[in-house]
Amino acid sequence: DSVIYDGGRLYVMSRDGKLDAFAADTGKQLWQFLYSPVEDPECHSGLTLSNGRLFFGGGMFDRNNAPGKFLWAVNAATGSEIWRYQSHFQFGATNTDCTNTPVAEGDTVVFTTANAVAAVRASTRKPLWNHLVTVLSGGYPKALVLSEPIIGTGVVFAANDRALLSWSAGDGHPLGELPGKVGTDPQVVHMV
Repeated sequence: DSVIYDGGRLYVMSRDGKLDAFAADTGKQLWQFLYSPVEDPECHSGLTLSNGRLFFGGGMFDRNNAPGKFLWAVNAATGSEIWRYQSHFQFGATNTDCTNTPVAEGDTVVFTTANAVAAVRASTRKPLWNHLVTVLSGGYPKALVLSEPIIGTGVVFAANDRALLSWSAGDGHPLGELPGKVGTDPQVVHMV
């Protein structure tokens, strides 16, 4: 579950495929957005609020296709969907493309899925850049799973089990890494 307070409202994302807005002073429900109305959501993330938009990861289940996993943008005032962006970077993967809690700065939203880091335009969902983080192991590329990202002053950071990595938020070019065992387990590693 994830909760954000802003401007007298509480935004609550629950594990049952719902995003709700409540008046903080009365508890009255203002709106409800069903992002996975039929089944339990596929790998929901935490919430991020920026410029009147709520961003989060989660999927809808479709029996005819693979589970859809998306980065969502929802209008914080009305609870209506602005857009959704399918987060497949490793095609054929099952749960490896679950979107971690996204971060926003200006008109850029950055998110990680498995070993990918990506940025989209917050207002339009237009892809800006993405990178897969791999190393060679036995002559083959090995995925290095990334933590949730953080962003500040135009720099994006995420960790894997070998280093703290950084990229330019504007164009995605790598800015370097700080070696060390940081880890990616969302129960243990929280980027702040």
